[in-house]
Order: sequence, then structure tokens, then C-alpha cells
Amino acid sequence: MDYFAFEENGKVWWFSFSSIWAWSTQALQITNPYTKQPLDADTRKRLRALWGFRGRHREPQPEESAVYEQRLCGRLVTICQLFADNGFVDVRPDAFMEFRKAEYTTAFLLLGRDIETVFRPSDPFREKAIRLCARAGEAARHMPPNQYILHSVYTLKWLLFLHKDPYAMAFSVLSALYRC
Repeated sequence: MDYFAFEENGKVWWFSFSSIWAWSTQALQITNPYTKQPLDADTRKRLRALWGFRGRHREPQPEESAVYEQRLCGRLVTICQLFADNGFVDVRPDAFMEFRKAEYTTAFLLLGRDIETVFRPSDPFREKAIRLCARAGEAARHMPPNQYILHSVYTLKWLLFLHKDPYAMAFSVLSALYRC
């Protein structure tokens, strides 16, 4: 799981997972670092799935920037990429870069209620998602603002990347963020 490969124009391109992931967080449209050709939807989906797999199995995740704004922007870029892959193409990371602690706290409150309402009780991810939203909202009391914002965006990324129906979760997350 340390490498990632995809085919483009009859050639197979191999990358270390960390390097292709770091590259993918730089722009809304993920491209092949060498040819600058956009990656197809299936490849982008596999890339996100590998990130989720590594997280679920406690494999080391790629390092992020130590600079707060770069780390936040990279996380928001990956979230906006998923939004775009699900039809919400006009969502940009800068729309959320100025969110404050209170806005993320409100977003998790709204998102938790939406998940309870929208997702079926038989959905195995439903209860876990509700707990994640509740914990993220409660974390606001214990964390300084910048740390809480990074934590919140990371939690949103988990919710989006791990759900079997990314469209439904993307719609719910985006709806909660825009209502703040």
C-alpha cells in the first residue's frame, strides 16, 4: 500500500503514495505530475480510497505541511475535489478558509442532525458518523481555535471519504457548511 499506479495513454505511472497524495492536495484538478494530464474519475476515487484504507488500518498517512494555512488549504482542496467529483463543481477551498471555530461547531451540529434525518437507520455508517459529528462539536471546548479548525476539516474529510455513498454525504456536508 506504499505505491499507487494508474494508466494513462497506454503507459503505467507509479508513484509512492505519499508523493502522489502530496501532489494531489496542491490543486483542485488532480493531474499526472509528469504529463499534467487530469486523472480520470476512477483513478481519483482509488486514490481517496487508498488514503481511507491506510487510515482505517492505522498505516502512516502522508506528511502534511507544518504551516497552518498550507495544511488547512490542502485538506480543504481534497474535500472540494470530492465535492466536484459528485457534481458540486463550483465549490472552492477559499470559501471555507476564513471559517472560524464557531462556524465549524455549528456545521457539526447541523450535520449530525442531517445525518440522523437523511440516512437510514440500517446504514452501518450512520451511527459512526453521528458520533464523529458529536465528538467534533465537543472538541471545540478543549482545543485552541486553529487546532480545532484543522481537526474539524480532517473529520469532514473522514466523513466524506469513508461513506459508501459519497454523493449523499457530500450533499449533507456542503449543506451544513453553507448554512453556518
